[in-house]
Amino acid sequence: MMVTQKKIIYESSENVADSTENNADLAENEDSIVGEMGDISKNTEDTEDNGDSAENIELKENSDKSTKNVAATLKQVEPPKESKTQAKVEYNSMKDKTEDMIEAKDAYNARMEVIRKKREAESDVDISHMSSDIGHEVIDSNSIISIIDSTSLPQPPTPEGPLLHNKVVMLSNSTQMAGPLRFAVDGFASEQQCQDLIDLELSGGVLGDGYMGRVSPHSEHELFQGMTVYLAAKLAEKGKVPPQTAALYYKLSEEARLQVKMYFKLTQELYFDYTHLVCRTTVKGKPVKRTDLSHPVHSDNCLLKENGSCLKERPAYTWRDYSAILYLNDEFEGGEFIMTDATARRVKVQVRPKCGRLVSFSAGKECLHGVKPVTKGRRCAMALWFTMDPTHNEESRQKAEKILKRLLKDEL
Repeated sequence: MMVTQKKIIYESSENVADSTENNADLAENEDSIVGEMGDISKNTEDTEDNGDSAENIELKENSDKSTKNVAATLKQVEPPKESKTQAKVEYNSMKDKTEDMIEAKDAYNARMEVIRKKREAESDVDISHMSSDIGHEVIDSNSIISIIDSTSLPQPPTPEGPLLHNKVVMLSNSTQMAGPLRFAVDGFASEQQCQDLIDLELSGGVLGDGYMGRVSPHSEHELFQGMTVYLAAKLAEKGKVPPQTAALYYKLSEEARLQVKMYFKLTQELYFDYTHLVCRTTVKGKPVKRTDLSHPVHSDNCLLKENGSCLKERPAYTWRDYSAILYLNDEFEGGEFIMTDATARRVKVQVRPKCGRLVSFSAGKECLHGVKPVTKGRRCAMALWFTMDPTHNEESRQKAEKILKRLLKDEL
């Protein structure tokens, strides 16, 4: 935040810092000169011990002159006293002053949060034994928050933003989900709507869709089958799926976009980057006890590195800003949505999927997330990625909209 039209009354803190650096340089010069003076003092003492011969008297006089010269030099280079005057700002209004105070408080809170997280990590469960690639092995934190239903939390959640309609119920806010820019709500879809979308995916979904044809993109123990909103519209156009069901897919995803924009109070437009209806199914005959993840811990817009950094570079989808997942069922085992600390190894919060539950979060490294292994059954969800960059607006979705409007005679 930049405050304009402020008047600086005294020397700024930057000038004080520069002065301090200059004083340090001068102090070094003084040490050098004092060293030379020490030699002169020693010679002076030796001369006095040799009596008052003419030679000694002359040497003493020369020594005294040298001492005076050095003292004069010291006086010239003596560093000025460090000014303790800080920048004093005159504000044009109380609003400007208040905003500056808020900004300073926010900066202080951010620094304290870094310290708090460091101390928390040091006292949490040990991860030094983990050797797998970052994001591929996790352990539950000592303070893990497990969200199953509204009774899972000690206190009712307070919404941090508006809810789309009165059927949507707050499940957990960012504080209860152990980090910033995240929330979860229930009631976003009815049981019938969830079942219709599952039937749509199972009847027209493609194995490996969205993962370049890889049917097991994250785990050899699970098969992925998915469908874009455009594929749903094309299937409806061909009469292979009900157009109303394809339209439901489109409408619920649009409502999710609106909910994300409303809750996070975004002033910029939010566009779809990718819309995906996907089910992951446990491969029969595979072991129930697994150490891998259904989806490794990651960020949605940067590449997570072993040193803990997250680089915004390809092949990451660097333009993504927010994400959301609408869950459609809970008839499976495992498959909890998880969010970790900055190490990508300690699980701080886990959310149990169920029909109509929407989880949303920012796409950056502040929201590292993944999925625990699905050990039995089929887990279905609508995954949504959003961007504020209009150049990445999902083109196939716009094509789907035109098809569905034509099929439903503009009743979309």
